[in-house]
Amino acid sequence: MRTDLARVTHAIIGHDLRRHLGRWHFRLAVVALAVLVHLLWIAPEDGATMLRVGSASAAPNSAMLALAYGSELPLWIGLFGFIVVRGQVRQDWTSGLGAIVAALPVGNLGLLFGRWLAAVLAVSMLSLASLAAVLVLHSRQLNWQQVPAEAAAYLQAWCWLGTPAILFAASMAVLCDAWAALIGRLGDLLFFALWFMSAFAMEPFWRGAAAASNPLLLLDFAGHYSAAVQLTQLFGTVDISLGGRSSVEPGLAFVQLPDTFWTMALIQQRALCALLALIPLVLAASVFHRYSNDRLRGSGNFMAAERDGPGVMTRLGAARAVPWQRLLAAFGQFNAPLDLLNRLLTPLLRLVRPLFGLASRLSTSSGLAGQVVAEMALTLAVSPAIMLLLPACWLLGLTAFGGTGDESAPGGGGPLLICLVLWGCAISTVSTREHEDGWSPLSACAPGGTWRRHWRQLLAALLFGVAFSATFLLARLLRDPVAALALLAVLTAVAAAATLLGRLAGVPRPFLFLLLLGALILDRLSELPALDWLGSRHPVSTAMLVTELAVAAGLAMAGYFIQLAVRHRT
Repeated sequence: MRTDLARVTHAIIGHDLRRHLGRWHFRLAVVALAVLVHLLWIAPEDGATMLRVGSASAAPNSAMLALAYGSELPLWIGLFGFIVVRGQVRQDWTSGLGAIVAALPVGNLGLLFGRWLAAVLAVSMLSLASLAAVLVLHSRQLNWQQVPAEAAAYLQAWCWLGTPAILFAASMAVLCDAWAALIGRLGDLLFFALWFMSAFAMEPFWRGAAAASNPLLLLDFAGHYSAAVQLTQLFGTVDISLGGRSSVEPGLAFVQLPDTFWTMALIQQRALCALLALIPLVLAASVFHRYSNDRLRGSGNFMAAERDGPGVMTRLGAARAVPWQRLLAAFGQFNAPLDLLNRLLTPLLRLVRPLFGLASRLSTSSGLAGQVVAEMALTLAVSPAIMLLLPACWLLGLTAFGGTGDESAPGGGGPLLICLVLWGCAISTVSTREHEDGWSPLSACAPGGTWRRHWRQLLAALLFGVAFSATFLLARLLRDPVAALALLAVLTAVAAAATLLGRLAGVPRPFLFLLLLGALILDRLSELPALDWLGSRHPVSTAMLVTELAVAAGLAMAGYFIQLAVRHRT
């Protein structure tokens, strides 16, 4: 019996691991981490560093680079890892594999443990891929300066700083798939909220005298502030910058990182943090649905339940659910908070009706223009909350000239980023709505066929982007037309990415993940000129503008050719 159980568990791990590694998300995450490693790299002669103590830079050796990268990359590894291993239940349900998995001769704990191990292995491979990228870059850039790459120093930093992030991402992915209330968007929002709270909770406290004993360090799964607090203890100063890019005073001698950085107290703290990262896995074992129809389906099909929120999916079954489960299931009603807002704003739909008449008149003269207006009208009819978000974004645009690090930079910064995220969330379903609602064949019968659908969806999303960022565009146009053109290129690239990913995946989740990750990168790393695509802190150069235009054109044409391929195949 034990042999059969071990064989089944081994099969679960192998199957899930192959599925994780076969996803295009995994390959994209590997490439993204490699690019991020390259962008974070700072040459010693650049007058900047990734680890600054006072006004001096730490010596650019393996110990310093391992600590700098090891404290910065786990934040991204956890995010990418959750994306890669998330969504197992939906695939099992839609493919029919869920019934087979539910019938396996293994208990809930064994099934979840096997899936968790596969998730840990997949996220660990992402971590090792980032480590390999750092080692390759170190060997290419510093070996000629007689600074060899010490694998032991890197492995030590990756182990103690990155392991809690890996375990937490895998555990949360298993919990969000095991609990019916979290299968939808609520699970994604919960992970993002918990992840960023754990990553930045120590920001107000890490410079304090009692920071080393602060219990919030036990929730620092990414490890950034744990390393920063340890550095303040060793150097006796809080004037420390770890990760990112920091300017240093030229001519000062390098500061040597002590060999005693990894103390037993720090190792014990990271080990306790790793144990706390397993709490979601323990919770998953008590709420696992085991692919039960009354928990996942309730009424209606799974696709509709996932789209409309877990109000259907969280019916745990009154006969079997204990009171605390019924109480927790009530939180599933918040899975789609915008749906509730849209219901309250239904009186605004009368403002949208003239757009359908305009679309009809334009269709008789110029077909594509009429289809674009119809797509925009349909989006407003489905999500009337957009009509409230637009004035809010226009008000935020009044701060377009503030918050810049360079007087010649066009500005916008945080307010512009908020508007772009709101716009991205609003248009995330433009290219997936037909697939989710099951009327793609009807849409393909429209004049122009399936390939014109790409252009009308892209242009509709782009026009919404122009509307959301209208005040920012106007401010930039008056101050720096090149910056306005760069912002328009970014809007086109995001609209094309939404259309392309929506067509490939059929659901808005991949685009939303990439949108939030891109916003986080632009917010955290905009001090790097190569990543300041919005021109928040640096003037927009000609090379940056050309790059943005090329990316926008490439994404738009990629979506066009995919539509052509689908049309010819069908």
